[in-house]
Amino acid sequence: MRESARKDIKRNTVFTVIQVSILLASITRMFCRYFGNIKTGIFEDCLRQ
Repeated sequence: MRESARKDIKRNTVFTVIQVSILLASITRMFCRYFGNIKTGIFEDCLRQ
């Protein structure tokens, strides 16, 4: 029982990390899109990635 519970926790942690990274990426993209017109230099690099 303990072994499988530990595996589930590990799997959930990995899934959460993936979700958070996807969320951060989409937030960054939105941020670049909205503020790219104001300060072109930094955010143009941001949009290219």
